Amino acid sequence: MSQPLSLTKKNTELWQQYQALKAKTPMLFPTEGAAALGISEFELMLASPYSQYIGDQCKAVLKQFEKFGDMESIVRNELAVHEKNRAIS
Repeated sequence: MSQPLSLTKKNTELWQQYQALKAKTPMLFPTEGAAALGISEFELMLASPYSQYIGDQCKAVLKQFEKFGDMESIVRNELAVHEKNRAIS
């Protein structure tokens, strides 16, 4: 039986497994990495030491984008990749 996902505690073992896969295939996207590990992309992103789940704080975070400085957004699915860069001067 799988363990419930934690929205706050990082699964470092899972993240290390993903990094090992990426070492063999450098252009491995999280979608493919998650599939190879038999997990959801959401679970993989929760394991990332660079991510923070914002849950119902999304609206408040979006309102503060101007304060973030330079940003990059990448939205990807199996059909397309959309990248958007914004430099704040």
